Amino acid sequence: IAIAAAGLAAVAGLTTFAVAHSSGTDYLGSLDPGVLGTIDAKAAGITSQVELPGEPSAATAGEGAVWVASRAGRTVTRLDPAGGSQTLTLDGPPGGVAFGDGFLWVTDTENRKLVQINPRTSARVQTIPVGNPPGGVAGGSGAVWVVNEVDGAVSRFDLDTGSVKEVPLGSGPAGIAAGLGAVWVASESTGTLVRIDPTTGDVVQIPVGNGPTGV
Repeated sequence: IAIAAAGLAAVAGLTTFAVAHSSGTDYLGSLDPGVLGTIDAKAAGITSQVELPGEPSAATAGEGAVWVASRAGRTVTRLDPAGGSQTLTLDGPPGGVAFGDGFLWVTDTENRKLVQINPRTSARVQTIPVGNPPGGVAGGSGAVWVVNEVDGAVSRFDLDTGSVKEVPLGSGPAGIAAGLGAVWVASESTGTLVRIDPTTGDVVQIPVGNGPTGV
């Protein structure tokens, strides 16, 4: 589950992780800014928190860990539920982070690339040129999907062929998710939820509320 700016990412068992944005807005009250908090889901109480490098901007769960991206720090930090952490330094600020097909995927907004990382070794597998600038990312339907905010499009990286194709959406694409047989993109400027057919690339716009930014 991806998190934009701040939110919750549920993992196994009764443990939930929360990111508090370093702006000082603490969505769970007693969390300090710029930390990852461990919450007992039954008691709804924060049991511990871990300070993060830079400003946490996005998160995802996978391979038995939570991965938190920091734009300011140009890093991705792996945190294990049982304790321990490891920080990876990137070439540019990460725009989004997702887990899919056994790999961690991070967008590099400055260099306009999608970075594939092996979560077991923390080694970079490859970098893939995408659009301008890459932001949110999601994995599903045999591909990795990247929102290109200025281009008004989504890049589709095919996991089998390695090819990249652009799906034009128009202005304002923001958050992205994959599931239920489709790819879903929130369009902030048009107030719609965009459904992309992962096979044909056909696009359907569904009106929602004003200025959606996440999905």
